[in-house]
Amino acid sequence: MLQSTGVYWIAVHDVLQRHGLQVNLVDARGTKSVPGRKSDVQECQWLLKLHTYGLLRSCFLPAPEIHRVRTLWRLRDQHIKDAGRCIQHMQKALIEMNVQLHIAISDLSGVTRQAIIRALLSGQRDPRKLAALRHWRIQATEEEIIHSPQGNWKEDALFELLQAVEAYDFYQKQMAACDTQLKSYMAALPTREAVPTTPVASELAVAADGRKKRRPRKPKGNQPAFDLAEELERILGVNAKRIDGIDVMTIQTVLAEVGPELGAWKTEDQWSSWLNLAPKRDISGGRVIRHRREYRTNRAGNAFRMAAVTHIQGESARKIRSAFAQ
Repeated sequence: MLQSTGVYWIAVHDVLQRHGLQVNLVDARGTKSVPGRKSDVQECQWLLKLHTYGLLRSCFLPAPEIHRVRTLWRLRDQHIKDAGRCIQHMQKALIEMNVQLHIAISDLSGVTRQAIIRALLSGQRDPRKLAALRHWRIQATEEEIIHSPQGNWKEDALFELLQAVEAYDFYQKQMAACDTQLKSYMAALPTREAVPTTPVASELAVAADGRKKRRPRKPKGNQPAFDLAEELERILGVNAKRIDGIDVMTIQTVLAEVGPELGAWKTEDQWSSWLNLAPKRDISGGRVIRHRREYRTNRAGNAFRMAAVTHIQGESARKIRSAFAQ
């Protein structure tokens, strides 16, 4: 019996399991009301007593092969956040020099803005030559970009910009290394037999037209460099992207946190409660007397929240477009 306190339990848990012992990991919140002065001796005795009475529930732990995927996916997510902070640092340095590049080009991590920033760091100051670096798909014209990369070139701010660009490149390399390792871990997961599903209207239209939908050549946004959608469909046996509001990043987050099997939860209510999506209410006499909020992080639950918000916004946008069309 172990308590999940920080990361200190992981090494002990692995050693005990390696010797063939069954280890139950319990949440410390369930044992916080220990009477008397708390000490390690009293705590272990209290845990033994509660376990004897069957009052402790074991925490969910993914399989070792899923645990590897989860470690890499969480690490990659941290690299994405660090790279985002570098983008904000670049923006700060540019504004400090009065370079209003964000007015013409909104995406600082895009091809055009990155090309202009790196040209500025290499010593290029000609606005027309900088504007000529624009990508052909960008909406801003060269005339709009010409007035943006002009400012007060301060040596300290340029050094700050250089440091932010180098840090951004470093995290991009770290993400690429994570993608390579993650691809090998995903390939080691077993293939599940495809589940027959009813085709949706868009798929019927494609079948009637006789043309196949083209796959995107490059990953969008922060997606891994390999074909993540194909790997997920192989592992899960179904195309989960058919669900409204769900994309490959959401599916991968849920897979990395819980794996392809949901047998650890007997009902949908238990699954929702574990995801921290079920309301925590104290009800007395049929009336809600208090609504409690649990401050705990559940990455799979947060992914579903984001998917729900995306779906709601998409439905609202479709209703607005249909109203204007009428």
